[in-house]
Amino acid sequence: DSEGDVWDLLRSPHGPWIHNEEQDHRRKVAVQVKSQEEEQKNLYQALCTARPRDPDLRVRFARYARDTLKDDFYSQTLFEDAVKLRPADPDIRSEYAELLHLQRNLPQQAQKMLEEALRLEPKHHPSLTRYAALCHTAFNDPDAAFGLYAEALAQDPAYVPALAGIAFVMQIAGNHSEAAETYRHALRQDANH
Repeated sequence: DSEGDVWDLLRSPHGPWIHNEEQDHRRKVAVQVKSQEEEQKNLYQALCTARPRDPDLRVRFARYARDTLKDDFYSQTLFEDAVKLRPADPDIRSEYAELLHLQRNLPQQAQKMLEEALRLEPKHHPSLTRYAALCHTAFNDPDAAFGLYAEALAQDPAYVPALAGIAFVMQIAGNHSEAAETYRHALRQDANH
């Protein structure tokens, strides 16, 4: 019965307040973290208001919204603004496409954004790599992915995301020894990847 539980708690050597103190501390920490995030978000918003035509600021804030605030919707809005402010920048389009693909699960929109980035700069290896990942994971087309990864590596043979991606395609296809060698090559380029 609940009345017995209350008496047991009151008779405990620590008293009933220990549990409440822990909860209060956790709440205070959570409120403090949330307050810091809100303060940072307000700072970015003020900067965007003060510099309304700065696409680089919007991209930095979009990354912050995506990675720190875990707010993919807000990040998407900021990337859309950055694309409008600098429509001929393949880097912005490519990174925005990655958000659309991985965080928002909008593969057709990501494909369109990547095709526009590659129209602007056909040999843009980050876009080629992101398009390969999209083809492999969203469209289940490992052959297209392999070709796009190979094209990215033709532009930059040491580009680790493309090396890791093509190695993964090889691994899935059963080419384990070739995949292992490509993974080793990627690790020699960047041991932290």
